[in-house]
Amino acid sequence: MKRRITWIFIGFISLITLNASAQKGVFEAGLSIGYGFPTAEGTLITISGTTEEALFYSYGAGINAAATGTYFFSDNIGAGLDFNYLFGSPINSSQANANGNNGPVIDNFVNTGSLFSITPCLVLSLNHEKINPYGRFGIVLGSASIVQTTTQEGSNAFTGSDIETITGDLSVGFYGAFGLQFALSDKISLDAELFDRTLSFVPTQAVDTKTFDGQQKSPTITFVKNIDATTAPNTTLTNSLAFSSVGIKIGITVKLGGK
Repeated sequence: MKRRITWIFIGFISLITLNASAQKGVFEAGLSIGYGFPTAEGTLITISGTTEEALFYSYGAGINAAATGTYFFSDNIGAGLDFNYLFGSPINSSQANANGNNGPVIDNFVNTGSLFSITPCLVLSLNHEKINPYGRFGIVLGSASIVQTTTQEGSNAFTGSDIETITGDLSVGFYGAFGLQFALSDKISLDAELFDRTLSFVPTQAVDTKTFDGQQKSPTITFVKNIDATTAPNTTLTNSLAFSSVGIKIGITVKLGGK
């Protein structure tokens, strides 16, 4: 499936290149920044003393920085390519851990996601001069990771922190957006865009990059979809983690060329 998506992506880029060389259209390049709020959330259980709480989260929440290129074949239809990096917002949780003989300690977790994504998309524009509504719809091809930092508290707690980096294969999702371009000049516009990115992340490996003071690092964990009697040590079942968000971006677009 992922190989098929890759070939579709290559074909999409080839189509853009062929059309760009065949006709003199309009090319737009833009930079934007914005924030995404969590959607399609997952659930964590966090424990504080005798209180347990369901924590709803998405690693897709956070600051988005993007660079965008769009080639218009006509006044109203174009093909675009977005490069986006997500700086995920931290997610805090805690769990009781029966560590040693002096009673339980509390593990405090801070999980932070990040995502580099490429989004080939179809762009529809009304091509109005002053205030121009447009829509973007595409496939998200993303490389995601999660950094989990653990500290402990309690009478028998370890000092320092443990840091684990969780990575996976290519993630595939969907992107949809509606925006308005406000013309600042004939070539430059201010853009405001509402977006929705739907994506899930399936981990394949967890590497302990730093551990508690005086302790040994944990072995690398491999995540798999099936476990049986022949499964190698340090292997556990994987799961799907939410990386979806809805939010707003503000940016500047520069128009290059024209008919």
